[in-house]
Amino acid sequence: MAITLSVATKRGSLPVHWRLYLPEIWATDPARRARAGIPSELQSATKPAIALEQVRATQAFGLPAGIVLADAAYDTNTAFREALTKMGLSYAVGSQTPVTVWEPGHAPGSPKSRKPTGRPPKLLHRDPTHPPPTIKALAEHLPHGTWQTVRCRETADCSSRFAAVRGRGGLDSWARPNRESRW
Repeated sequence: MAITLSVATKRGSLPVHWRLYLPEIWATDPARRARAGIPSELQSATKPAIALEQVRATQAFGLPAGIVLADAAYDTNTAFREALTKMGLSYAVGSQTPVTVWEPGHAPGSPKSRKPTGRPPKLLHRDPTHPPPTIKALAEHLPHGTWQTVRCRETADCSSRFAAVRGRGGLDSWARPNRESRW
């Protein structure tokens, strides 16, 4: 499997980075590496780490910035999305149905009440009676005018519908206050 980065325009796309994804189990097995001919300098890295390395290299090369599109393998990785935001990049990441988000105007429960001693609690907490909805549930209840149809490119006869909603991640970022993303 490879992690790739392509630059796309209305007329077409061009791959500009490609790197083999080496799972940890392969990286730590010398016999398997030898049989597959994997060079010793190639080390294991996570898919999001490889993708961010490719984005940084593309920026350093001076290619114009665009919207970063990523598949659902990156949807629950808050650090990946935060790194893109810190780089000043917009992104659209595919998601899987179980991913949860806090709708605009809604949030996880307030921090637990303060104990008589120690630091005041900062982490928000989940309340079983107030769960965040899945992205699918949120999307199904968006007003019709929220959605826009976008064509893939001028030369292709394909299109998809998109909606952008500002919200707060419901999985790995739910406990951190003031953490917003755009879906």
